[in-house]
Amino acid sequence: MNFIYCFDTNYNSQAFTSIISLLDCVDKKIDIFIIHNDENFEKKIPKKINNHRNLSSINIYCFRE
Repeated sequence: MNFIYCFDTNYNSQAFTSIISLLDCVDKKIDIFIIHNDENFEKKIPKKINNHRNLSSINIYCFRE
């Protein structure tokens, strides 16, 4: 199952909360795609998300404002 998020730096904490909630509520591994404006965003993803048992993959794409 695939999910897509698109947000900028102003909404990192809200998006992280949403992603953790999503991962906690699904019953199988999922793929998450994130479109973000920070080229270094991948380094800011909390370990709680990266190491979650229901995360199959996380893919980051950068957009320019």
